[in-house]
Amino acid sequence: MGPDRSPAALRRRQDELVRRASSATSVREVFEVATTRLPGVLPFANSVWTAADPASGLPSAPTLWDDDAARTRCNRLWRKRLDDGEVAGFVALTRTTHSTRVHRAGDREVRAILRCEDTPWGLVSLRRRASQEPFTAAELRLLAGLTEPLGRIVRRLVQTGLRRGPEPTVPHGPGLLLFDPRLELVSVGGDVEPWVSTFDDDAHVGTDFDLPLPMWIVTAAAHALTSARARGTGHVTVRAATRRDHWVAAQASATRGADARPDGVAVTIESARPSALAPVIAAAHGISDREREVVRHVIAGTGTSAIAATLGISSHTVRDHVKSVLRKVGVSSRAELTAFLLGIHRRVP
Repeated sequence: MGPDRSPAALRRRQDELVRRASSATSVREVFEVATTRLPGVLPFANSVWTAADPASGLPSAPTLWDDDAARTRCNRLWRKRLDDGEVAGFVALTRTTHSTRVHRAGDREVRAILRCEDTPWGLVSLRRRASQEPFTAAELRLLAGLTEPLGRIVRRLVQTGLRRGPEPTVPHGPGLLLFDPRLELVSVGGDVEPWVSTFDDDAHVGTDFDLPLPMWIVTAAAHALTSARARGTGHVTVRAATRRDHWVAAQASATRGADARPDGVAVTIESARPSALAPVIAAAHGISDREREVVRHVIAGTGTSAIAATLGISSHTVRDHVKSVLRKVGVSSRAELTAFLLGIHRRVP
């Protein structure tokens, strides 16, 4: 007789999964717990778990790929789908970020977004073998029920990571990656090897440089190239945390040839500057756009009346926004708030 699949039994397993994930001390550990416990709720053959940049919704670090054979297939699928802008399903996965929590990518693949207050914190792909039954609507609802609690746990761990001390071992200079129109790596520069080694990633793309690249970096390059071909900005920024919670920004910009057509992508990897890190801080603490505007002036030392005049709001409203931010961040004064935010920003070499 198989395991008990009654609604009550499934609910107990869901609750146990969330309870164990709540005890995790890293985002990677959350993914490991989910990979181990989720089959008791929702059977699958293999899975991909990746953090999401809360600002762009794109895949970030860390990533967990729970099947070695699937990693090999990933590389083959990556090369096959380049022309379609599909990076082993990662690009397609991000298309659901701003529309839904769970998306059926076929009878035997589902993709989910780990959200908290409508901000994406993680991306998941679950696959079944051809010999297994397709995912059912009821199973998709079970998975959807886990996205909010897991997203909230990931957000809490990001908050904790932002409060940790500076990472002393990160490279001092940026790393540079140059891709051709087929997104083959053709050149590297700067401190790219040390940067790539700082991330906690399972999903990689092989290169001719004996430098396996994290899939999320190549996905960023693919998005930049796709944007340029569609007459967009051709620029993408993805924020990611190293295994020691140092925040990095990968800036992917499409390059153009003499005929003005996109002919490749340049990706720089460096410590996240304050402007790049601000959306992560805001999302991690639930700070609204208006509150961010007020905080920017508070950090600059601007007084309440001047902030009110600049933003066209009342002094009372400014004070309310400041109180709200103090509560969300967990400090009691403007000085403490400034010290906290500048303490994070001083991690940038």
